[in-house]
Amino acid sequence: EDLLAAVKKLRIFGNGFTVVPIGKGKWLVQSVPGELNLDQTLVLQKASTLGTAWVSTSILTQDLSWNDTRAENALNHMVKEGLAWVDTQDPKETLYWFPSMFAECVSASEDAVSTK
Repeated sequence: EDLLAAVKKLRIFGNGFTVVPIGKGKWLVQSVPGELNLDQTLVLQKASTLGTAWVSTSILTQDLSWNDTRAENALNHMVKEGLAWVDTQDPKETLYWFPSMFAECVSASEDAVSTK
């Protein structure tokens, strides 16, 4: 709630700050000009749900029932805007990482280790 109130106060500086819900009480503070469209929001929600901080085209096509073009368009726009990083090291497919979720990914890993 404090975060939402703080971002609301930042609106006096223009529309550069927005809060995007990414699922189950989790929020992404967007501090870049422009807005995320529905597909880009769904991509972030999927990465958050997976707890990996990354997605791939195949994950989006399988889990969201998208075609390749739709998934690639959403991901390419996010890369262009600096919201995602491209990782071509996986031998099977390109992965798209979201640096804004790195801390969340570390927390999820620590929780998994502590429950073993």
